[in-house]
Amino acid sequence: MLDLGKYYFIKPDPTLKNNLMALGAECGEGWHPLLERTLDKLLEYLETLNFPDDFQILQIKEKWGTLDIYASYYDSIIDRIIEEAGSESARTCEFCGMPGTVEKINGWYKTICSKCKIEYEYGYW
Repeated sequence: MLDLGKYYFIKPDPTLKNNLMALGAECGEGWHPLLERTLDKLLEYLETLNFPDDFQILQIKEKWGTLDIYASYYDSIIDRIIEEAGSESARTCEFCGMPGTVEKINGWYKTICSKCKIEYEYGYW
């Protein structure tokens, strides 16, 4: 189970005025380990900057079959960490975490393995 509460830079706003994190991470469980590794890397890097108060994750979601993470600001290191996560998500099944590929299924792009693809196509999700 992904625990977003351990990251000081995730501040869910129930009004959705400042960010969309009240919705949580809008992606499948297969990406949760990848997301946790990515957030840990961001936390480690932000430690070197003395935990800036103004840095915030604004949204985490699947878009066009890959993991998208939006932040309040970027520098070259934050950008690289987030881009690496997006690239890795394009090779990781969003549902189970096994190796997968980006596929267009029923009009939607998903990164999915062959087993989950069959279940997704037949409406088991």
